[in-house]
Amino acid sequence: MSKTKKTSQEIVQYTEAEQAYLDSLKSEESSTSEYSGPPRLTINTKGKDDEGNKIPIGGWHIQGTDIYFDGPVYFRPVRKYNKLIRYSVDNGKYSVAGQSIYYPFPTPVKSILDSLGGYALGRTFSKNLSKEQIKAEQELAQCYLDIFGFARFDGEEEGHPVIYRVRGKKIMFMDEAFRAIPRGKNFSEFEYKIVTDQADTGYWTIEVTPEVSTPLPLTPILEYDKVVQDFVAEENRKVVAAFKQANDALVDDAFIDANSTTIAVEDDDDDLPF
Repeated sequence: MSKTKKTSQEIVQYTEAEQAYLDSLKSEESSTSEYSGPPRLTINTKGKDDEGNKIPIGGWHIQGTDIYFDGPVYFRPVRKYNKLIRYSVDNGKYSVAGQSIYYPFPTPVKSILDSLGGYALGRTFSKNLSKEQIKAEQELAQCYLDIFGFARFDGEEEGHPVIYRVRGKKIMFMDEAFRAIPRGKNFSEFEYKIVTDQADTGYWTIEVTPEVSTPLPLTPILEYDKVVQDFVAEENRKVVAAFKQANDALVDDAFIDANSTTIAVEDDDDDLPF
């Protein structure tokens, strides 16, 4: 049985599978599930690839592939989650020193377990903090928005399954685009044209424009949505296991030392907290 929903301009019929997907998004408010795995969609900050070939700085790169594109990307989101990450640096190499579960926004801090045995890596997200206090908290952990979806470039009909990680003002730009979609629709029913731009400071920013003329069918994204949910659940499971291990270790100082090693996960410049 399909479910019919009437909007101001059209009548949309959802299959049972499509409606189940939309319902699951609504219930995400109270969920702390997570995902990771697909290649990252990043802004390319290098002039040459590993083979020495010239590649477009400021264009797009799908990490782990030879796909580079100098121009806009058309991005269709499937799911989005917040994640807190604390980085450490050693000999110029950045690695993840601690991370939280994937969580929807807003979520109570006590629900945001982290791999160091605490909550939200020390962040409180209070609206009453001074600028100095906010800066100090950001040094404890940076907030990222991981958006799982499909990246399509000019000339392509089908998109590449990716994860697009943003921070700082990029989060604000993406949120503003999501809020600009027609009332009664979901952010995953549209593509978003994203163009890169570099300010005088050298920081790469983005301009996001939702393509809202015609809602896209949900069926083509359902298979990838299942992959995303499984990935997020597994990533959260690992963080929760580390949380429990760290709390057991607090009973004995020897265990504290044994479990304080840095998680060796290196990221490209576009994913680093600066």
